[in-house]
Amino acid sequence: MILASDGNFWVADYNGSDGYGDIISLSPTDGTLLQTFTPFGASAAVGAYPAEVIQASDGLLWGSTYQYGNASKGHFADGTVFNLNVGLPPR
Repeated sequence: MILASDGNFWVADYNGSDGYGDIISLSPTDGTLLQTFTPFGASAAVGAYPAEVIQASDGLLWGSTYQYGNASKGHFADGTVFNLNVGLPPR
């Protein structure tokens, strides 16, 4: 969990709403769910099951996944490093 430049908490939710993981934002005052981003899946380039997120100085969220993602033919992708632009202001 991080406190991002927009003043909200951002969390990598391992299973998420679809079973492959989400990135969610929560209100720091009452824990209300504010936003959900679901780019993860078994066939998604970013892979599935996000492990963590950090925020870079340009506002992008960076993280890694535990499984899937793109791999060369004949190989299994065992997670990726991803970045996600969710519209956060720079730090």
